Amino acid sequence: MNDSIAKPKLKNGSDALLLAPAGMSLKFFLKSLLFFILFTHALAVFYNLYNLIGPLDVVLHFIGGFWLGASAFYFLYKMKPGWVSQPYIVSLLFIVGVSAIFGILWEFFEYASDQFFYFFHVTKMSLAQPGLADTLSDLFFDLMGGLLAALYFLRGKSKF
Repeated sequence: MNDSIAKPKLKNGSDALLLAPAGMSLKFFLKSLLFFILFTHALAVFYNLYNLIGPLDVVLHFIGGFWLGASAFYFLYKMKPGWVSQPYIVSLLFIVGVSAIFGILWEFFEYASDQFFYFFHVTKMSLAQPGLADTLSDLFFDLMGGLLAALYFLRGKSKF
């Protein structure tokens, strides 16, 4: 049984699987989404929006997890086209795993920045890591975003 993704083409010859949810090219979508994430994060830190808008942290972690999963799919698809012949579960776990690993690295970064800024008294801003519940929530939503990206981009792949 052939377990690879069928590669449908659009009228202009481009690969239909590399279309983002809005119908734009995946490369443009990834760049735009990264800009949105970074810009929103910068505004949230500068204006203390994470404390003013409770769910903003969760939303950005979900979107960030989706971006990481979509980026993993894009880079593998473009750099190593034969990877799509892997079983569905391997592809799914890889994409979600990329989101998990980078989510964990981001949590380490937040912890380290808290330690650095408070040790050197650089700022009196609130902690990026207020506690274990926040860290676990962030990681959960990173995973859910990555899972949604995996399910979306692997939608044409046989599950068995």
